[in-house]
Amino acid sequence: RILYNPWTTRDMLRAFDQLKVTADLSHFCVVAERVFDRASGLDDDWEEILALIADRCRHIHARVGYNEGPQVPDPAAPEYLPMLQHHEAWWDQILSTQASKGVKLMTVEPEHGTDGYQQRLPYT
Repeated sequence: RILYNPWTTRDMLRAFDQLKVTADLSHFCVVAERVFDRASGLDDDWEEILALIADRCRHIHARVGYNEGPQVPDPAAPEYLPMLQHHEAWWDQILSTQASKGVKLMTVEPEHGTDGYQQRLPYT
C-alpha cells in the first residue's frame, strides 16, 4: 500500500510520469488525522498534491472521510457537512482537470457502507 498517504503519493507521482491513480482521498484523511484544508495552516502542500492526483486520476472512489476514520458515520448529518464539502470540491477538481485534458469519461464509485466502515447505530 505504497500510496496510503498523500506525501508518498506525491513523491511517487513525481518519480513516475506514467503512474495513474484511483483517488481514494478518504483514506488520506484518516492517515493524517484531518481533512485537508489550506486554511488550517497545516496543509500548504495539499493543493500541489491534489493537482498531481487530479492530473493522473482515472477513477474516483467517492467516500467521505474524516479525521477519525475513512468514512463518516452519515454523510447527510450536519456535523459532517464540512467534510462532505471538502470531498466534493476535491472530486470536482479532479473531474474538471480531466475534462480540461479532453477526457470524456471518468468512473466514480460512490461508497457508503459495509460493516467495519459503516457504523451501525451512528446516533447512539
